Amino acid sequence: MSFAFFLVISKELVSRSDSFVATAFLLIFGSIGITAYSFNDLLLFSPSKVSMKTWIAGAFIVIFPTVLSYFLNYWALKRVESSLVAFFIYIQPVLAALISVLYFGESLTLRMFLSGTMIFFGFFISSRRISIKTIRR
Repeated sequence: MSFAFFLVISKELVSRSDSFVATAFLLIFGSIGITAYSFNDLLLFSPSKVSMKTWIAGAFIVIFPTVLSYFLNYWALKRVESSLVAFFIYIQPVLAALISVLYFGESLTLRMFLSGTMIFFGFFISSRRISIKTIRR
């Protein structure tokens, strides 16, 4: 719910600014909180003990699934309704589960099924306009 609220609130901000700038501000704001939370661990961190493979994997994770996904979310928010952007964000776990079952032979669990059902049910409820007359029936 908080992410859906965030999308609705940020739609106005994104419509007034560039998607790249909005993404930069979001990541800067988030990094302040993460740095404050992990400050003691950062003091103990030794970059020389991290392998090159780990640095490359970390850079990939920061650039593609993080920066690129937020940029694309803001780009989409500028062009379509926030509810449609939310739908595509929330459908991703369902698609990931389906791909894992179809292509990687993972088992469909009750948890996966219930989670997907809750995602679709939540989107169904949020996308309908329910009036007082409908509720009283």
